[in-house]
Amino acid sequence: MYVADPEATTQITTRRNDFPKPIEIYGSVDLFGKNVVSTEGSIWRHHRKITSPPFTEKNNHLVWQESLHQAQSMMASFLDKNAEKGTVSDIAAATMRLSLHVISRAGFGRRLLWPHEELKENGQAGVVPEGHTMTYKDALSTLLENIIAVMLLPKWFLGRSPGHGNISAKAYRDTQQIHQSRRTKSPMNHSPSGASICEKCIKTRKRRSEQAKSKKKAWISWELS
Repeated sequence: MYVADPEATTQITTRRNDFPKPIEIYGSVDLFGKNVVSTEGSIWRHHRKITSPPFTEKNNHLVWQESLHQAQSMMASFLDKNAEKGTVSDIAAATMRLSLHVISRAGFGRRLLWPHEELKENGQAGVVPEGHTMTYKDALSTLLENIIAVMLLPKWFLGRSPGHGNISAKAYRDTQQIHQSRRTKSPMNHSPSGASICEKCIKTRKRRSEQAKSKKKAWISWELS
């Protein structure tokens, strides 16, 4: 059924309990588990309470500051003395990388470096972490470039397919492994400001878990008394 009437559309979008979305068709977005898009009812409210606090002016400020920093770093990479005559071979790829760097910092609290920054900090560029098949930047970039295939095709099929399919499966596993490891570590490891969306979600989830434990202990103490 298609609705074109503005008033009816407003009623449908605001009365969530009366017009739940068909969650059975959203299974493809559960790449890393259930989320605010693929759930409804009490489970949706749980995800909503955790994911809504990060979207504040503080995060907007982080996006703005990181955009400035990454744009300056991109220009510095164009003018780097080791670059080929200071020319830019693919401006589209450079701007896509710029966007990826901002998303990584604002979304996951991890600052990505440009080649000249990696050389200065690590002595070489493109170092693959131990236990991974590609760098974090390459894993995240490959996953986003092939997100449709990763969402629609079974992971076992991607892992056994040649070419981009197999690479996409490796990128998915590496990204999942990195995010799972971050859940067990302090969310402040990569972002002193602690303003990234991922960091705030982790902190909100831990705070709600601690509050639930405190209420349970208080209830048990009351029952025993």
